[in-house]
Order: sequence, then structure tokens, then C-alpha cells
Amino acid sequence: MPEHLRALVVITALAVAVFWFAKPAICERAMSPESWKVRRNLWFACVFTAFLAHDFWIFIVLAGAILLVAAKKDENPLALYCLMLFAVPTFTLQIPGFGVVNFLFDMHYVRLLSLVILLPLALKLRAANGTSAGRTRLADLCVLLYIFMTFVMRAVDDSLTSSLRECFYAVTDIGLPYYVASRALRSFEEYRAVAASFVTAVAIMAAIAAFEASRFWLLYNALRYSLDAPPPMVLYLTRGAGGLLRAKASTIQPIVLGYQMMVAIGLLTFLRYESQRTRTLWLAGLCLVAGLIASLSRGPWVGTAVVLLVVIALGPGKGKRVVWSAAAMGACLFVLSISPFGQAFVEYLPFVGSVEAENVDYRFRLWEVSLEVARQNPWFGDIYFIRNPMLEPLRQGQDIIDVTNSYAQVLLTYGGIGLVLFVVPFVCALRAARWLQLEAIAKGDAHLERLGRALLASLVGIMFTIATVSSIDTIPTVYWVVIGLSVGATRVFYGEARSVQSREAPSLVSPAS
Repeated sequence: MPEHLRALVVITALAVAVFWFAKPAICERAMSPESWKVRRNLWFACVFTAFLAHDFWIFIVLAGAILLVAAKKDENPLALYCLMLFAVPTFTLQIPGFGVVNFLFDMHYVRLLSLVILLPLALKLRAANGTSAGRTRLADLCVLLYIFMTFVMRAVDDSLTSSLRECFYAVTDIGLPYYVASRALRSFEEYRAVAASFVTAVAIMAAIAAFEASRFWLLYNALRYSLDAPPPMVLYLTRGAGGLLRAKASTIQPIVLGYQMMVAIGLLTFLRYESQRTRTLWLAGLCLVAGLIASLSRGPWVGTAVVLLVVIALGPGKGKRVVWSAAAMGACLFVLSISPFGQAFVEYLPFVGSVEAENVDYRFRLWEVSLEVARQNPWFGDIYFIRNPMLEPLRQGQDIIDVTNSYAQVLLTYGGIGLVLFVVPFVCALRAARWLQLEAIAKGDAHLERLGRALLASLVGIMFTIATVSSIDTIPTVYWVVIGLSVGATRVFYGEARSVQSREAPSLVSPAS
């Protein structure tokens, strides 16, 4: 049996297990069994189409048709989008220009999701009444200006077709996820469904990642041969003297996998109180932690610690949580210090470990050099910054200059103005999430308080982690969705602590829990 079909069998088995374990908790309150069944079946349909199509364009056409029909009938297309987001890797091919231009634009799976799920929904939202931005105007303006800046910067130094292409990418990859996430949801229940869908999608990746690490087998690797897609930047990556495989599941880099685990853990802190099936949710947490460890990516490890710290330190009853968390952390550190496994694990940690410590030094050096280069074009940057001779000392063994910092990437490309436009939506989202949390505390709403706290913690973790990785693969897609969800809360819950539906739902725990 070909490798990609053997991989399909394993992926199917792992996904069936995750869906089976997740169903009782999610169908309890997050979504109806009918919606769950349709979305689950659609996930399998896209995965089977990818592995059996044997041609990238056949897969794109078939998957696009299936997703387009399903999205029109779905009651919460954003939840569908989040569940489908990691089903297939983002292999990229160019749509031919048919003699008019070199090529139309790059196409990959996540961009397909934007075009067939988010674009029709965005047009519907735009045409509908009652979708005002509320307090999101500053974030909206900065996102719009940031997209416009990508076009202008390309238009100045590149061809018109290239400029239009970059603008198209910005609209589909930035504008649509942000716009839909900030406007599509209308109630607390829909927020809960989106969070549950995202966590389920990442939990499937976590199970796959744990299998990959244990068997030294990247399950999605053979799919690129079946689809005749170009190879990713890296195939098998190992870390440490033991040559441990860094799992990546359907992502293109292990650090992207770790990043998604971090965000899912942040959202799980909200979901763990939204169901009485605590064992299932604890199992989901362990699964996500296993996927996080399997990535062997230290930036997301520290980012996850930041997420949990914010969750623990904010909100009602924080004093009790801080004490218990400190005690648990102390116990864990003691066990690690006396066990051989713990001592080996410490070697992989950033700042204190010795395994590939040069990568941490590289990131500090990258930021220092980036600031020096940015002084040459402080306001608008340079889209061809990578050619700057000052960056040559950072060229690595793979003959690349790896800009492993999203802020440096934006600063060098679009200058200080671009960086401000990039950061302000994060700040607006943080402010909105914190506002939601404080409003919920004032009105004794435990559900909304945990939602606001989870969004706030996830945003802080994202802002920390993207300082250790460039915005590649699904990393920007996820942070624009989380930003949109946060600023959208000021519209959904503005003037009241919760929607009518969630007000009628009984609270599972007290606000102080």
C-alpha cells in the first residue's frame, strides 16, 4: 500500500477517536448533534478528497464545491471554518495565467476556505443591516490601512499585477478572517461553538503529532507526492542528541504546530467550565499538551506558560488560584529535578537548556540587526529588505536568512507606520477582551468572564509567540480570527453583559471559580 494511503488510515483512526471522545462534551452545549455530524463528516470528506484525488487541482475543485454547499447551509459558518482549518496542509500551487500573465495567484487550502466560506459570509454580512462595528472602528481602520499599505508598497517598487496579487492575498488572508470573525457571531452560544470547533480541530492535530513523534513518521509528508505539490521548506526536523522528531501534523513547521496548541489551550480554559463532562475536557487538555511537547518548539512552550499565567492571575478568586498553581508548579519542578526524564527535559527549555541554545541567541541578534536595517527606511520600510547586506551575517546553513520574528518582519517590510498598523488591532483586541471580562465580573456573569479572560490570555500568548516566529502558514490566520473575535465582543455584548440566550442558560459554576 502506498505511504499516503497508509497515512490516511492512521489519520482517520486518530480523528475518529478524537471526534468520538469530543462529541458528548461539545454536543452538550456548544452545538447541536446534527451540526456536529455534518461538520465532522465534512472534515473527513475533505481529508479523503485530498488523499485520494492524486491531483492538486482536482482536490481544490472538489473540496471547494463541497465546502461551498455546506457553508451555505451551516448555521454558524465561522465554526465550520475553524473546524476545517487544519484538515489539510497548505500546499501551494500557482493558478496559470493562460498567456495573459505569468500566473493569476497562489492557491492553497486555507485560501480556498476563505474564498468559499468566508467571502460569501462577508458579502452577506455587508448587505445585512445591524452589523455596525460598535467600538471596533480603530481596529477596522488599522486593518484596512494595513491591507492598503501592502498594495501601495508593492505598487511603488513592483509591477501592477504583482501589486494586485499582494492586495488579493491581504484581503483573503487578513481582511476576510478579521472581518467575519468580528461580525459574524451574534450570541454567546455562537462564540462557544467557534471555540469548541477550533479546539477540536487542534486536538486532532495533537493526536496526530503525538503519533508522529512516537513513530518518527510525518503522516502528511507523502501527501505532497500524491498531489504533485512542491515540497515544504523542511521535511523531517529533529532536536537534541537523541534525534527526537519534531512533529508538525498538517502544518509546514513544528513551531506552527506548537503555536496552534498554545491558542487551543487558551480557549480550552474557557470551555472547561462550559460542560459538566470534566473528564473529557481534561483528556482534551492532556492531548493538547502532548501535541505541544511533540512539536519541541520552545517559543510556544513559553507562550503557553504566559497564557496560563494570565488565566490564573486575572479574574475573580485569583488569589486562591495563584496559591494552588504555585504549589502545583513547585511540585512539578521538584519531580523534574530528581527524575532523569525531568533533567533531560530541562535541557530543551529556552534560556536554561543547552539544546540548540544558539537559536535563542540568533533571535536576539536578529532583532538587533533588524533595528539597524529599519533605520535606513524607518517610516515605510523596504519590501526587498532581505537583499540588505547588513542581514548577510544572519544567513544560515540552509542558505536562508530566517526572519523568525513577525514584528521584525513587518517593521522591515512596511516600516514603523506598518508596524503601528499591525500592532494597534492587537491592542484594541486586548482592550476589548479585558472590557468584556470586567463587565462580566461587575454583573456576576461567570460565562462571559471566562470567555473574556480566555481571549485575553490567548492574545497575550500570541503576541509573545509571534516574536519568535515569522507569520507563516496558518499563524496569521489564527491571530486575525482571535483579534476579530475579541473586538467583535464589543458589538455582540455592548450595553449588556450577555445575550438573551446565554442569560437564560444556568450557570455551571459561581463567578468566583
